[in-house]
Amino acid sequence: MIRCLLPLASALLMIAGASIAQPTDSSVTSKSCPLPDFEYLYSSHFDTRSLRVGVRRHARPFSYYSENLREVWSAAPQAPLALRSYTGYMSKICDAVLADMLVSAPADSANFSYDDVKVVDLDCAIQWDERNGTPKSSRLEYLGDRIDILCDPATITNARRHGFILSPPLFLSGMGLINRGAERIGNRDCPDKPLIGYVRNTTAALAGIPKILQANELKSFSDLLRAYVRDQTNSCSTALSTSVVVKGYETHEKAAEAFCRGDFYYYIGDREIITYNARNIPGCGAEIEGAGQTYSNDRYAIYGKISHRKGTEIRDLRIARFFEILSQKVIVSPSLLDTAYESTFYEKPSRKLESFYWNIRGPRQP
Repeated sequence: MIRCLLPLASALLMIAGASIAQPTDSSVTSKSCPLPDFEYLYSSHFDTRSLRVGVRRHARPFSYYSENLREVWSAAPQAPLALRSYTGYMSKICDAVLADMLVSAPADSANFSYDDVKVVDLDCAIQWDERNGTPKSSRLEYLGDRIDILCDPATITNARRHGFILSPPLFLSGMGLINRGAERIGNRDCPDKPLIGYVRNTTAALAGIPKILQANELKSFSDLLRAYVRDQTNSCSTALSTSVVVKGYETHEKAAEAFCRGDFYYYIGDREIITYNARNIPGCGAEIEGAGQTYSNDRYAIYGKISHRKGTEIRDLRIARFFEILSQKVIVSPSLLDTAYESTFYEKPSRKLESFYWNIRGPRQP
């Protein structure tokens, strides 16, 4: 349906003086990646004006691709990311800023338009790089290379302080662990299937499992988990079989499907992401336990990088302008944070999250 409405939206916006670059592959779905735009990948190194925005395909509810019109257009329907079917809490924040840049561009902004916003699906880029044998160790490595701004749930850490522009903290999450309440583990020395499932290329396993151990959770399996963390031992054996202790999946969609099928016992990751994806599976939500508990405090931010190279002055100014507007929209009340939250989660924030918001934007004003 969204594919039918996009031309109408494009026409309306073109009347207003904006030209919109639309997706060209109508067969793309939320679970598949389009073929890479090789012409853009090569030309992007010579294009010094466009603002290259990195988004995610499989990071619900923060940044993801969707063909659901209600999800995509719930906040800023005429913004660049929504018009390309990307949505989520962090994507909506970026979209609101980009929309503001388009309508309130300074006279010296070199006529910033929709054509100047290039959207890069990082999950697809990572997939293609892995297939080509050139994987990157972190999504942030794409900053300054293929993207200028990263609109996804990126955690603020000390290691990420240098070389990047950071927004104010935009969300407070934490490492979570959920299980299907009706399911019980028989052999506690060596479970009959993986004890924990997680998504690869995240910190869930190596950073999350130690936090679970520190909280004295899963005490019956502490020896297995300590062996995994300490020695990378990822198997256990009984007289009848050998089992994997911790299993990684390519995306949260695949991990959530496996979790709800009962392929493993505990699903670990950022609390909102794992619960959102599991509850998105029909018939799975009512069985989930542990969704309210977190084992860490992780603040999310939007990251950017200015090249400071000769010839990229226009792009660098646009990146700086993006973060200027973002800060202005976040730290005041009513805040962009409230708008993005309410159009994404449809439930009241926890006391912990509301306290976090209060410290960012002060008391909420009507």
